[in-house]
Amino acid sequence: MLALVYLVLCFSFGYVFCTFVFPGLSAYCDKYHDGRALGLSRAFILIPAWYITGTVFVTWITYISSYIFQSAAKPMFYGNIVSMGFAFAVSVTGILIVIFGKKEKLQIFVGPRRITAAEIIFMICAVGITLTLMYGTFFVRDGRLYVGVSVFSDFSPHIGMIRSFSLGNNFPTTYSHFAGVDIRYHFMFQFMVGNLEFLGMRLDHAFNVPSALSFIFAIFLLYALAMRLTGKKAAGVLSVVFFLFRSSPSLLTYMGSLEKNTVYKTLVQNSAFIGYTVHEDWGLWNLNVYCNQRHLASGICILLLLIHLFLDNLFDMTKRWAAFSEEHKRRVNERRLAEEERRLEEYEAMRAEAEENGEEEPEPYKPLRESKLEAAFDNIGSFIAMSFFTKEGWVPKRWLTAVGAGLLLGASAFLNGAAVLTTIMVMFVFAAAADRRLEFLITAVIATALSKLQTWFFAPTAEVVKPKLQYGFIAENPSLFGTFDYVMRLCGILIPVLFVAFVFVKGIKKWIFLAFSIPFLFAFYVSLTADVTVNHKYIMLSIMLMNIFAAWLVTRLLEHKSGWLKMLAAVIIVLMTMTGIYDYFTVLKKNTPNGGCLTYGLEDPLVDWISQNTTSQDIFLTSHYSLSRPVLGGAMLFEGHAYYPMTLGYDTNLRYKLTKEMFQSTDRNELIRLIRENLITYVIIDNDARTSFDFNLNEDIFRQTFECVYREGEGLWETDIYDTSKLLTE
Repeated sequence: MLALVYLVLCFSFGYVFCTFVFPGLSAYCDKYHDGRALGLSRAFILIPAWYITGTVFVTWITYISSYIFQSAAKPMFYGNIVSMGFAFAVSVTGILIVIFGKKEKLQIFVGPRRITAAEIIFMICAVGITLTLMYGTFFVRDGRLYVGVSVFSDFSPHIGMIRSFSLGNNFPTTYSHFAGVDIRYHFMFQFMVGNLEFLGMRLDHAFNVPSALSFIFAIFLLYALAMRLTGKKAAGVLSVVFFLFRSSPSLLTYMGSLEKNTVYKTLVQNSAFIGYTVHEDWGLWNLNVYCNQRHLASGICILLLLIHLFLDNLFDMTKRWAAFSEEHKRRVNERRLAEEERRLEEYEAMRAEAEENGEEEPEPYKPLRESKLEAAFDNIGSFIAMSFFTKEGWVPKRWLTAVGAGLLLGASAFLNGAAVLTTIMVMFVFAAAADRRLEFLITAVIATALSKLQTWFFAPTAEVVKPKLQYGFIAENPSLFGTFDYVMRLCGILIPVLFVAFVFVKGIKKWIFLAFSIPFLFAFYVSLTADVTVNHKYIMLSIMLMNIFAAWLVTRLLEHKSGWLKMLAAVIIVLMTMTGIYDYFTVLKKNTPNGGCLTYGLEDPLVDWISQNTTSQDIFLTSHYSLSRPVLGGAMLFEGHAYYPMTLGYDTNLRYKLTKEMFQSTDRNELIRLIRENLITYVIIDNDARTSFDFNLNEDIFRQTFECVYREGEGLWETDIYDTSKLLTE
């Protein structure tokens, strides 16, 4: 119940924040940028905006308050009292001001357009697809927790962080798979989930509800953005369809590799991700990404909301340029006519003088002609003068909105870093051709300052980001042609569709298209982490945005009178979605309860013992776990599965070596020294440790050195926990 109250307070806080800080949100839904009625329900922007702003800010207040009370037995109890009390006070005060004051309301169900039956069906489809994905990969049934095989590996650090808050006391916060140092992972979504579980929501609901809300609202905001850019409802729907079901030739290639008489049977029975580029078998590009990277959808909401907030800066510049250009052309034509008259008078005078002197007449008069190149340079120069050397090009009108956007973006740095960086890249290109550039600058300065502050606070001595040039992403042949071949095998028909769309799109929308493409290009040139594979998120977000123009082109073909072009549009839609649709059903088949999930008992004595007898400051020496029972208990691992801390820049090689030395130790004094130097509080010896390929366990030395404080099972499956503070006499 308290968890639901928390979510309601997030919505109400977000409503008040958006009402006072982003007052223009309602207007975005009412009119197209040229003044025509847009026909977009306000619900598609307002409700997502309320949710994402409310959850970001209220969750941060909860975290900061809990951090202040870290010495208490349950710091999150006090953190929630402060945050929920503050959110309630702000909500009530703001709503009363709206009701009794003169503040314009951000109303959903009024305005030029109400929600139609078609939009309700669209919403229901979005909710249905989202819930099947989230609850299809992580759910509770008959007292057991089911974790899908396509997500369990990524869920290891995620659930470890969640349980370190809901069952533990992870303040100051460290990484659950590399405990005792700092936190370089964007963990705020996991903190929110942990807080919902702490407030009484069952783990699967605590994880799935905010994940589903974020993904659904990302769909709403994408639909609204496509509507605002194209003015076409069909393009809005297709943008979402193309986002959900990726464009790829993989299904056709896969079908072509099968025996003709086995194609249907194999497609039905297959539960492996298909693809012919590196790591496609991971589900790196399909909907599975949003199942195992649950925090990504929240980042997408931030990205799309900020694009909505600053889109009018571009459209306002376009309107101003149209008026300026018209006036400039008039003046140029006047000067040209005056120059033409002057030259014509000079010619007539020369002709008369030649006739009077009996000389040969001059060559026939040639009117002035301006080359296209000269006209182009003149337009560029005029645009630069109009855009960069006028008050309108720089001076803000929406100071508070710019500050609010900066706070929201900066507060999202440890929610999803990839989405924040994508937003900054897109906004940077927007600013180059927009009015009121200082609004962008204010947002960027605040966001950067907050991001730096968080990085300093959570990882003061670490280089969280290590940029380096790395051409080709993960293409097998990172040359120009090799990379192009990789992109074509990955995206298929989408690439020529985007090329044609770019050719035909006009005006400022061509610049918007370029802005949307920047994260895609960035991913193929720069690596920020030890594993460049994580750049796939920049590519996915960029494609999501560029798909709006692909949807616009396909919609234009569908609206054309020619039946052949309508058929072409239908073929493009099929080719752009068939692999993605098959991927969607593969995700569901891959994670079925019978054989497609790892299961864990909700009532687990080991989990209960860890949660009741240890804190998040206790460091556990274990085998290199992925998702395990100790992780579910909130145990902070000296070194969990190495891939996750390695990608964050932690020195996993050193800890691997130390783990091996401790587990293989034959000298009691040396073991005690290593345990104390590395601040190990507990050692877990179980089947994973006994059968590990990473080290040869010397179990006897632990039995002879430390007191066993927990034991269950027998033989190879016995699980022992040793308390390193309780030494046995020799």
